[in-house]
Amino acid sequence: MTPPPFGEDAIRSLATEESFARGRRYFRSGAVSELMRRGDIVVEGSEFAPYDVTVRLREGGVTETRCSCPYDWGGACKHVVAVLLKFVAKPAEVVERLPLADMLRDLDRVALAALLLKRAESDPGLVLWLEAELAVAAPDGSLAGSRRTAVDPEPI
Repeated sequence: MTPPPFGEDAIRSLATEESFARGRRYFRSGAVSELMRRGDIVVEGSEFAPYDVTVRLREGGVTETRCSCPYDWGGACKHVVAVLLKFVAKPAEVVERLPLADMLRDLDRVALAALLLKRAESDPGLVLWLEAELAVAAPDGSLAGSRRTAVDPEPI
């Protein structure tokens, strides 16, 4: 894989000075593992902490970052910084995978439903999400299959 069209300065601009320094130490310690790219999305799993990092790339730059860690002090966390530093410094270690849309494109309806049902068995959140996404408005404006309960408007 060719290196991304941005470098350390662009990564530094996404984080506080402290987060950048911690992310660089994290990267240099070899903590970033399983770096994978699917189209415009880079994801990582960490060897030392079970945090999921996702970076979205568009037009040569970073457009969105997410990490499952509790960091909330402004800018990118050390995990995002470490992933981006590895992405820039070691592009040959990034595993290229097909984008999800390409993987699903040729599946027929039955196969796609089977995949969703298999995942839904272990992920109740998926069922709730699908239910909300597939909800159809009834003629009276309510959601089909939804339940309405009257609530007493008086304060408790």
